[in-house]
Amino acid sequence: MGINDAFFWHLLEERLRLESNGLPTYQEGLGMNFIIRCNGNANEVMRLARDVLLKVNYQYDLYTKSKWDDVEAWKKILPIKFINGFKKVKSRFDIFGFFCRKREDDWTFDNWIFLMDPIDRSWFWWGATILDKDHFLFATKVLDDPFLSGTLRWLFIGCGAIEVVEEGDF
Repeated sequence: MGINDAFFWHLLEERLRLESNGLPTYQEGLGMNFIIRCNGNANEVMRLARDVLLKVNYQYDLYTKSKWDDVEAWKKILPIKFINGFKKVKSRFDIFGFFCRKREDDWTFDNWIFLMDPIDRSWFWWGATILDKDHFLFATKVLDDPFLSGTLRWLFIGCGAIEVVEEGDF
C-alpha cells in the first residue's frame, strides 16, 4: 500500500513547518493546541521532538509496510535519547498491548512507530514556541475530531516531557 495524495500533501505541509519552525497559530479547519510541561528543559524537548518528527516525515517518502514495521531499522534512524524514553518491550506480543492500555500507561517504541504508519496517523505538526524553561505551546493540524492523540503525547514524553495537556484542560 502506498500513501494517498491527500496524506502526502499534509506531509509536505508538515515538513515545511518543521523545517521553518512555524509558530503555533490557529488555522481554518481542524486544529488543536497543547501545553507541553517539561523539567527545565522545554527548549531541548521541543528541538528533539521536531528532529524526531522530521526524520519520521522523510521516511514516508520511502514508505513500504515492511520497512515501516522494521523497528531495528528505526532505531538506527531516530535519536537514541528518544528511543530510550519509552518502556522496553518484553515480547513481540506487546506491540498490540496499546489496545488494552489505560491513558496513563507507558508505551513502547514499537507501539509508537506502529501507530505512526500512514494508515493510523491523523495529526501533523503545525508549530511550537517556548513559553518558559518548563513549558512550550504546541499546535497540531488534525484530520479527525476527536483524534487519537497517543502518538502525539508519546512523541513529547519520549523526548523528555513530563506532561502533555490538551487546550480544553488548560
